[in-house]
Amino acid sequence: FLINEMSASTHDYINELSQSNLAPLLIDPKNEFLSKILSSAPGWIYVNDINNKIHHISQDLLLEFLHIETAPDDLTVSDVFGEELSLRLNSYDQKITNQGENLIIEKVQFHIDDQNLNRWFIKYPLRFQGNNQLMFINIIIKPVVGDDYGFRLLSPEFILRSVINSLPDLVYIKSDKGNYLGGNKTFFEFCGKSEDAVVGKKDIEIFGETKAEKYSKTDEIVFKAGIIWEGHDWDSMPNGDSVRFENVKIPLSNKKNEIFALVGISHDVTRHHKYEQELAMAKEKAEESDRIKSSFLANMSHEIRTPMNSIIGFSDLLADPDLTIDQRIEIIDMIQSNGHTLIDLIDDIIDFSRIESGQIHLKFSDFNLNNVIKDAYSYAISKRNQLSKEHMNISFGVGSMEDSFMIHTDPFRLRQVLKNLLNSSIRFSTSENVFIGYIIQNDELILYIKNDSNIVSDEMISSLINRQVESKISFSDIEESAGIALIIAKNVIEMIGGQLYFEEVKPGRTDFYFAIPLKRVNAMESLKTKPSITDIPDWSGSVILIAEDEETNFLLLDGVISKTNAEIIRATNGKIAIELYKKHVSRINLTLMDIRMPEINGAEASRKILEFDSKALIIAQTAYAMPEDKEQYIKLGMKAVLAKPIDPSELYFVCNKYLAKK
Repeated sequence: FLINEMSASTHDYINELSQSNLAPLLIDPKNEFLSKILSSAPGWIYVNDINNKIHHISQDLLLEFLHIETAPDDLTVSDVFGEELSLRLNSYDQKITNQGENLIIEKVQFHIDDQNLNRWFIKYPLRFQGNNQLMFINIIIKPVVGDDYGFRLLSPEFILRSVINSLPDLVYIKSDKGNYLGGNKTFFEFCGKSEDAVVGKKDIEIFGETKAEKYSKTDEIVFKAGIIWEGHDWDSMPNGDSVRFENVKIPLSNKKNEIFALVGISHDVTRHHKYEQELAMAKEKAEESDRIKSSFLANMSHEIRTPMNSIIGFSDLLADPDLTIDQRIEIIDMIQSNGHTLIDLIDDIIDFSRIESGQIHLKFSDFNLNNVIKDAYSYAISKRNQLSKEHMNISFGVGSMEDSFMIHTDPFRLRQVLKNLLNSSIRFSTSENVFIGYIIQNDELILYIKNDSNIVSDEMISSLINRQVESKISFSDIEESAGIALIIAKNVIEMIGGQLYFEEVKPGRTDFYFAIPLKRVNAMESLKTKPSITDIPDWSGSVILIAEDEETNFLLLDGVISKTNAEIIRATNGKIAIELYKKHVSRINLTLMDIRMPEINGAEASRKILEFDSKALIIAQTAYAMPEDKEQYIKLGMKAVLAKPIDPSELYFVCNKYLAKK
């Protein structure tokens, strides 16, 4: 019963092996050690080609069948086994060659010298190095128990070697003396050497001193402690590529429980490690984004309601007929101040959204830095008055005495950064003095907004230039919407190529610095200063087409323009604007085109009008007034862009360039 069970188990095992997908062995026929094994192995082994010619044969097989010790050069399979068995064995070769079989395992009965023999024939494909010709190695095994057990004793070792050799992981065996006893194909590729050049050698002979020292430390743990060691480490391939391995080293013991060697397995986890890093970075970025949004949303209701409450409340007060002129002027100033605060908040929301979606784009140009600093100073004065901090002294200083200190960067974004930092400084500072300015250090431009003193220490200058100071914006330390303003400033500065830093010398008195690359350009001829129109211009005889769908916006424009005696034609959408322009083309001198309108938007309506009349004078009036938006409208053929809410003096100035000649 036991023999029958073993026989049935062996048949199942053979069927599994026959279906395995194994690659042909690659051997070196010139290797003396290998040739000696093939010829003197204690068993029946031979190697033949598709034409049945025998290239290697063991002496035991020669003695058993041909009774000779040396094989002739023209020896064939039929010379050894006879024609009948030779044809059968050749059919196995054809199966491997033509039908894609990888391994033939067959039990064969045959007759030799009046003997009836039962043997297992194992046939496996191979190729010689330097010769692409397909060969076949044949191993003939004598059954021991139930015609099956002998094969079962030998085949695991035969197959195991092929399996290990095909693994993508590095597998190697190292003695307790540090010599390599063997390894698989992947390991020898990692070494960049052949098997013969590795076996018997130590780490220092193969990899050099640095790697050898690293490997020996973990080997020592395995040999001394007798435990399995596991770890991760970066290593380098022969071509210089960095690879991260997950390493395992397992001790091997003899019957006396003495550790004589270790087995090492290294699994390449580089791709997995990169995925983990990317996932961690994405997680950190998502968490940071959530923190920003949470901080933003937590204060947004308060930030919006505060100016809106003032605007609505003071607007209601204006209805009181008992108010004096001075009281009305004061209330109007409060409404305007809170209106500007609300606009700043909306601008920050839009910019924050653009940063989140990666839609902020820089537009570099040449401009006068001193003018930008002066503009920032004017903004600071206005913001100080809006926040009722008239006691605060604001000063500015420039690092160049040239009237036109021309540099090349993005002037719009630089103004935005200064505005955001000044907004934060003035809003929360407890100082009575705020300074804004810049200094020049070699190829660096260092801008600052400081409390109490405008002196920038040599240590701070050195740290800024060498990027040695910390720059950490913590939302827990920043009140209200200023947190968003600082995040916008920080991101824009980094896009320009600089970094934002701050230090709090005293509580409530935070100093801001940022260093950006300085690229000077030749001073250009100063542009004429924009004239300030204090008087309302006279546009009598002019006809202006206003395309505006919002009633309140139209009423505002109508109130401003009607003072100039110009005739106004209104279109409530883009489609009507096109029709009215074509109808009154000979009369219309200027078109104020809202961009966002129903039916046909302002951009498309302008395009159609310009197709009809290439000389049409169209000025965009829109809430979409970012630099890239303005550039888009100008390319379309519009003459200028007015940003909402429209400043009447700005409207008069822009339109007067075209209507003053009428």
